[in-house]
Amino acid sequence: LNYFTISEIALPIGNPFKLCSPTLRNLSMRLGAIHPVFAQEWYDDKPAHPWKADWAIQTAERVRLRAIIDALVAFSYKLSEEEMRWILFGCDHPVDSLSDRDFCRKLRPMGFWRVDKEKHPELRHTVLSLVAFLELKSAGLDDFLNRNGGEGWMLPDTLRLADYGLGHDDRAKEHQPVARVLGPRFLDWQTKLSLDQSWEECARHKEILDVLLPPPDARPPTSSPGSPKPPGPQSPSTQKAGKIGEMDILGDPIETDLFGDPV
Repeated sequence: LNYFTISEIALPIGNPFKLCSPTLRNLSMRLGAIHPVFAQEWYDDKPAHPWKADWAIQTAERVRLRAIIDALVAFSYKLSEEEMRWILFGCDHPVDSLSDRDFCRKLRPMGFWRVDKEKHPELRHTVLSLVAFLELKSAGLDDFLNRNGGEGWMLPDTLRLADYGLGHDDRAKEHQPVARVLGPRFLDWQTKLSLDQSWEECARHKEILDVLLPPPDARPPTSSPGSPKPPGPQSPSTQKAGKIGEMDILGDPIETDLFGDPV
């Protein structure tokens, strides 16, 4: 970005994520590092859970973790409840309203109400992020992160939007199912192995990756000064000439153009 753009952006003083930086890193790993190729990064942290049981693959778990992250980021920036509601303004309108073009013209053109607008309000990422933030402000950071045996805030079994000052129709005044509709948190194979077995599997993947992708300080040293340099990578023209041969079948040099291609 050019500086004249950056200069207009408000920046926090200090590190706003000081209190929850490790938690945000772990949640980001659970959302993004959901493959054996990340075994090295997982093994370095090695949380007290079975390895693949921390992978957020299912929709329900991904929505839950993303809502927690949104709540933590808003809390870290010291946003008030009023400010968070303003950011997510219009996200709690019913499906029928958000499918009406005339109604949508009255909303902010770039508003977050567009996210998951085809879903009922209580199932939208935006609404659940706001609910999680309100729970965090009410309970405090420690209780929010350590409830449910240390797993943190969970998707509610049912949600009545009116309890949080949300919703615009009679449906919002009744408890609506959430967790059951979004489905299970994990697949069966994610929780099949025990804690020790899962990290043994992670260690095996890590050993293979250490061989295939050794860290820079573990690679063979370069040649010392004065010693002959190993042949470097060939240019495309050299590679092409090598494939074709420098001489034709009569032993005469092959004429090439500036790019090494045979004429």
